[in-house]
Amino acid sequence: MEDFLFIMRLAVSCLCPVALVFLMSDFKCGKKKVVLLFIIVNTVCITGNAALYLVAGREVMMRFFALLVAGVNLVLLIVLTKDRFSMLFFDFFTAINALYLVSIISHFVAGEAILMDTLIRLLLYAALIALFRRFFYGPWHFLSVHMEQGWIAVCILPFLFFALVMFLGLYPRVRSDNLVAVVFLYMILAVVYVVIYEVFRSTYLQLMHEENRHLLAAQLTVQDRQLSLQEEYLERMRILRHDFRHNIRSLSTLLEKGEFSAVQELLGLVDTRFAEPEPRHYCTEPIVNAQLSWYAEKAEGEGIEFFARVALPEPLFVDAQELSMVFGNALENAYYACARLPKGRKRRIEVVCKASPQFVFEIANTWEEKPVPFDTEGFPCSEEPGHGIGSRSIAGFVQKYGAVCDYKMDGEMFRLRIMFPQTFA
Repeated sequence: MEDFLFIMRLAVSCLCPVALVFLMSDFKCGKKKVVLLFIIVNTVCITGNAALYLVAGREVMMRFFALLVAGVNLVLLIVLTKDRFSMLFFDFFTAINALYLVSIISHFVAGEAILMDTLIRLLLYAALIALFRRFFYGPWHFLSVHMEQGWIAVCILPFLFFALVMFLGLYPRVRSDNLVAVVFLYMILAVVYVVIYEVFRSTYLQLMHEENRHLLAAQLTVQDRQLSLQEEYLERMRILRHDFRHNIRSLSTLLEKGEFSAVQELLGLVDTRFAEPEPRHYCTEPIVNAQLSWYAEKAEGEGIEFFARVALPEPLFVDAQELSMVFGNALENAYYACARLPKGRKRRIEVVCKASPQFVFEIANTWEEKPVPFDTEGFPCSEEPGHGIGSRSIAGFVQKYGAVCDYKMDGEMFRLRIMFPQTFA
């Protein structure tokens, strides 16, 4: 029975840090495939360690435990993740160091009671994973994409700490006489991680500020374009009103002379000039209308059909500028997806927005009908430099308002649908 409980504790010690690294990493393939591979690999690792324990004893197993589990999983992560090696190195040894800290705490509290030790480890690691998921998941993955420098220097610190703890606790034999030194090392590591956190936090805020600046610049560009269109229209109307007065006088003169054919010709000319297109109007919210108008003109200039039927709730319970940027980001992706299609293929963008009984909108476009990669949050991602910001902006908007976002490949159309809670409608 004791051997079984020890192997159970071993399984917890294997899978918990791997789960944390899984959350910290961005993968090349789908989540289901990654989960399956990790289950298979770690089942083999647990079985191998259990066999080593039963054959060679506990002390020998503990010496090779980290090498077997850490080494195999590190190789697997290198193969599967998109992260830089230095960043992956940092993630991996951070999780391993957390494992050793949890092990020390659980052993101190539970003593030789293996079952209690195992439960404490499970609870502590579950708390760590929940904490990371709740507060650090989004910023961490944002940094993994945008922070290109500094990882090499940072990743050395958790590895050196790991090596020191291994040396103090396991070599030349399993030792507990230098627990004070290990605790002191963890106190130093805590200070180091606080410093690293502050560096990451300042970098994250700076990058977010830069991204918001770019988004704001894009928004202002659209607004300027719409204002320019409005000014052009008003100038044309001013000229038409000026000319209309002269046309009325000319019509009066021609009627007095009985030159009806000339009257017909002049009326046709007036009708043609007044038939010039007005500024597009899709909804009553000016900034959202500006985005739709801009992309409608841009799409039609490339021969892409553009259809929009938009009804916004009144009053609008979301920030108009944020909603405008969601439309802009989605329409930008839709435009480029259509523009990449070969000539002769159907190219169409559709925007449908309903205000009741529930606020929901859908933006759809024809696409290449090939697999679309998604990130761990279920949002489309791109390997191309500079792409992917739009999807992250949409993700932030959805999270802020508690909406539901769904991407769907429906035949020849790729659809983005965002639905808001019923209570907002």
